[in-house]
Amino acid sequence: MRQFNIGTFSQRFSMRSIPGQAQAVGTLVSLLLVLGPLHANATESEESFTDDSVATNAVPKSSESGPVSQKESTGAEKSGEPQEDPVAVVNTEGRDVKNTMQNAVFPSLAEEANGSTSKLDPSKDPELKTWIQSEIARGIEAERQEQKRNEAWEPESWLSVVRPRMNFLDIHGYYRLRFDIFNRLDLGTYDPTFTHSDGRRGRGTSLVPPPTRYFPFNGYEGCADDDDVPNQPNDFPGHVCEDAGSTSRLQSMNMRLRLTPTLNISEDIRIHSTVDIFDNLVLGSTGSTRPGFQNALGNPMPVFTETALPPQAGSNAVWDSVRVQRVWGDVNTTFGRFEFGRMPLQWGLGILRNGGNGLDNDFGDTADQLKFSTLIGPLELGLAYQIVASGPYGRGGGAGLGADALSSNWEYAAMFSANELGQRYNLDPSDDVHSLTLELLRKDDDETWAKGRGSEKSRWNAGLLGEYRYQDYALPTWTATGAPGSAPTVQDIIRRNASAGLFSLWFRYAKGAFELEAEGVGIIGSIKGTGRIGSESQGLQALDDNLNTVEGAQDLWVLQGGLALESSYRLLDDRLVLGLDFGIASGDSAPGFGIRPQYNSQPKSGDADGLQYGECLSSNDDGDCLGVDNDVTNFRFDPDYIVDLILYREILGTVTDSFYIKPHIAYHLTDRIGARLDGIYSHAIYTNSTPGLANSLGFELDGSMYFGTEDGFYLMFQAGFLLPFSGLDHARDPDDPSLGRDFGGGNRVNGLFLDAKWAYTFQTTAGIQF
Repeated sequence: MRQFNIGTFSQRFSMRSIPGQAQAVGTLVSLLLVLGPLHANATESEESFTDDSVATNAVPKSSESGPVSQKESTGAEKSGEPQEDPVAVVNTEGRDVKNTMQNAVFPSLAEEANGSTSKLDPSKDPELKTWIQSEIARGIEAERQEQKRNEAWEPESWLSVVRPRMNFLDIHGYYRLRFDIFNRLDLGTYDPTFTHSDGRRGRGTSLVPPPTRYFPFNGYEGCADDDDVPNQPNDFPGHVCEDAGSTSRLQSMNMRLRLTPTLNISEDIRIHSTVDIFDNLVLGSTGSTRPGFQNALGNPMPVFTETALPPQAGSNAVWDSVRVQRVWGDVNTTFGRFEFGRMPLQWGLGILRNGGNGLDNDFGDTADQLKFSTLIGPLELGLAYQIVASGPYGRGGGAGLGADALSSNWEYAAMFSANELGQRYNLDPSDDVHSLTLELLRKDDDETWAKGRGSEKSRWNAGLLGEYRYQDYALPTWTATGAPGSAPTVQDIIRRNASAGLFSLWFRYAKGAFELEAEGVGIIGSIKGTGRIGSESQGLQALDDNLNTVEGAQDLWVLQGGLALESSYRLLDDRLVLGLDFGIASGDSAPGFGIRPQYNSQPKSGDADGLQYGECLSSNDDGDCLGVDNDVTNFRFDPDYIVDLILYREILGTVTDSFYIKPHIAYHLTDRIGARLDGIYSHAIYTNSTPGLANSLGFELDGSMYFGTEDGFYLMFQAGFLLPFSGLDHARDPDDPSLGRDFGGGNRVNGLFLDAKWAYTFQTTAGIQF
């Protein structure tokens, strides 16, 4: 219950010109005059008021005393003249109040007191006491209404009581620890005896390799010790058979502390950030014996590890203990909101842009951009400029043209040294990728949307995002191999002339127990130059040594699309939730799924992944290519849009070149305790994209149980079982299905590894959100 200071409360009314002001001031002043007897009377207890009363003991004492007239209250306060303390007045017993009462708001009472030197005593006059109490209530209510009408008042001393104090630093985030068990993520299709004509080995249909100690032949006929070579099977030399049952299992624990600090410079200016500490750090990965004896001379064997060391990039880990992911400014103005810096990207369901801020997310989209947003009626309009990518950067006073002492050719000189301070700047803007974005959005915040759940009134939100990207020149060789601070050569430059447009339409609808949310994405673009003749061009549009376009070459086109839909229907007071989800990502007829296409630049049918363009589709008798694959049409969902536990999340990496159907059911005992069961059927769009040259990918059954507390603790148990179908098998010889397909030079995957086998996972996630 907040308390009002009478001095500042009455002053507040006297400083503003509002209807009825004089009467309110007179009422309060007269009230102060008559509270003295109430305070002094031995039969009445001292009264203090909170909300519905007034705390007179909170008023500071004044150096002056005496009655305060209405004129003094309204005029002297503005002019800065000395003020009389009303509390001193009302606490002075026996003071003659005759003249004061005549000018106050009690004219009738003043007339009754005319000629008398006795003071008014409300304790002996119930009518007066009741009237005073009503005036108090009316004055307080008038103040409340005035406060609502004048929310933009300048802050004053009394306002600090009403408005909560703003913290300069707010920190939110989470800590999580995950324990995972995966069995046979390689699907049992990795053949360690296979050697391709190009030197590749293994050739599994999963993008997850088996454990290092992989003994796949245990239990198969012919797996017996060779008499001459101990512990070697006769049919598969070089591979031990013992303890094979445990060699398909992976188990691991990892942790992350994510902090999202905000500096509240003022109510309208903030600085946000995202900082990860021990980002997905695998427990036990940085013991004192890693990565070699040279860093742990006293402990050459892991069994003698004494302590875990902090992760250091390049020494014992891929990246350091602390990773600053984002920092951006946020300013609210009269015209709208302005954001600038490195900030998260989130839109709709998250299949295109996903900030990755969920407790179980691992990636997260981030942009270096400037963004302005404002309200137009019920709609939010956002405009953003983003520097998607830039080329080499350097500093003033760097090596530059005077680098003969560092290199025989200035073009290869460093633009700055690793430990050199100073401002860095982009050395050539022509190779930058720029982006312009327009957002139009009508969206309730999640809390408001959840509060309306169950209403029979139709509710909807929607948004449209459009983006245009372009790049004039590129440095593909430097991008692939150049180190920070190194300079490219002139021979690295190609004319890219690339542009692309993308859009996303998001929509959600609810009525009663039914909810539906969907996002659709489309991308179209063209690339005029993919490389140089005989290098990255792959038969597409290319440049000669003089950066001239080759006549007759083809542009590379991009045409992609994706759709995700989530639905739910609530029963039993929202405890039981039934739903059906659906998703589809466009595909490409080139071999492989195209998840990480650069790992295989010349894929063949039956490969699990590969580049999605450049394949020669037809050639003449002389071997000249007459037609080339000049489009990329497979759309990839953002990997933080989680569909399942095994197939899309681990084996493939994300949803692409396929569609899925996902019925689900959940039961919530409370808001923080419940369970859910999902069934996911997955189907490829192009058979040539799958290693088994078939459409059906598999059926997965995932279950989860979760528990949470009000103070932020979260615990979840998950289990998943994948039954793979023919699309995840190895391709078979069309003339003899018992044999694997010939991948060149008579090389075939052994018959024991042709069929994909079931896989499962058990996962536990413990977290603390704050």
